Amino acid sequence: MGCNWTPPPGWDREDALALHRLLHEPPDFERPREWACAATAWLVSSASSSVLRALRAAKAGSVVRVMDYGAGTGLASLQLLRVWDRSGLTQECADKGVTLELHLVDLANSWFCLAHELLSPRERVFIHAVRVPPGPFVPLPDLFPTQHFDVIVANMVLHLIRPVSLRILADEISQVLKPSGQFYWTAPDIGPARAGSILFHDVNRMVRQLWEAKLDCGLTRGERLRLRGQVTPVTLESRSRAAKRVLPIATELTALRAAMASKLDVRATRSLNKIGAADLRETLLVPANAAELLSECQDVRDSTQFAAALFLEALHRILPEQDVGAPVLIDWAYGSARLGTQ
Repeated sequence: MGCNWTPPPGWDREDALALHRLLHEPPDFERPREWACAATAWLVSSASSSVLRALRAAKAGSVVRVMDYGAGTGLASLQLLRVWDRSGLTQECADKGVTLELHLVDLANSWFCLAHELLSPRERVFIHAVRVPPGPFVPLPDLFPTQHFDVIVANMVLHLIRPVSLRILADEISQVLKPSGQFYWTAPDIGPARAGSILFHDVNRMVRQLWEAKLDCGLTRGERLRLRGQVTPVTLESRSRAAKRVLPIATELTALRAAMASKLDVRATRSLNKIGAADLRETLLVPANAAELLSECQDVRDSTQFAAALFLEALHRILPEQDVGAPVLIDWAYGSARLGTQ
């Protein structure tokens, strides 16, 4: 099965590269940044172990399939391929006559355009858009009507999906996952955070609150003079746009498990991982993030300017004892799932 989508001309490379640099360590951008390294390493190691087990059980001529759901710019997929090549797993598949396929799935946006550029040249790597605006979402069973997967991964994705939609996703995954298959996921914004730590998007949520308060009081004369575009009042539509980027209230782990329990047997653990304040700030300044979070700004340069200005106040409101520049603890959730018994 080939790719069902190719990037349109003129896609926003600047936005995609901003996210890619946030996730990958310079100067070569081959490894995850330290703040994302532990979670991604766990996911890649777990998935690769399952791939190896599937390979050992496979017969010559068969296919082992892996899906990267919500692939973004390709962080997890790039690491999977790197580990498979260096560990000899890719060669072991070839020696045994087993085809190893990697399928990336995400929304058709600038981030996914970069993933297509980086990964589509690889053999047996396929790119699938689950939605091409303004069209509807394509359910996974419709996207893969005859393919089933040994492993599905979702790296830093599930916290972006509301519980009602997680139930739908669990049902879709259950239809495309093999009976022996495994689903691995990581999420840095699933509550509740333990004492002394925060969730990944807590600062973003506070920035949104501070921004709405600022608009209620009115921009200062200096702020108005620096504007490059119009700033509109807060509306239900603009709040809805902001909520699509960051859930106003983080989903809790019990709610995530409950949402997926009818189809998947979900197991989860938590881990505290450090992130530098500068990296946390950079998550706000990825153009697509700032444009949606501060959706009343009609020029993305204004969105990033205000987001940067509000960051320190937001961090101080959440962690009043935090020293400026000190690392922040993020309470991550990791998990695995297999088909349920219901």
